Amino acid sequence: MNEAPFTLLREMSVTVHDFLRLVPAAARAAMGDVPVATTKSGATIGDGVKQVEITLTEIPEKRIGSLQLPRIEAHFAFHGYSEMERTTFLERFDRVTQRGGG
Repeated sequence: MNEAPFTLLREMSVTVHDFLRLVPAAARAAMGDVPVATTKSGATIGDGVKQVEITLTEIPEKRIGSLQLPRIEAHFAFHGYSEMERTTFLERFDRVTQRGGG
């Protein structure tokens, strides 16, 4: 019997287009050479027993004074991952997708 996937919802300050552009490199960093399929609203990483499905939803931009930041909600569904594997995946995925200023 298949277990229910572990799910995680994140708010991210990025456009859907930019997130999807980063997914292949982030997937390689997190899982190595695995299949990556993207659509207009998300991505599927991996195949077989271990897979991550990401669904993206645009949400209202954040305004800080005159600064406007795009935002999305990224819903991750992990199939076949242990807690330690999810943690490792997210740490590696984050290194590629995080942006910073300075």
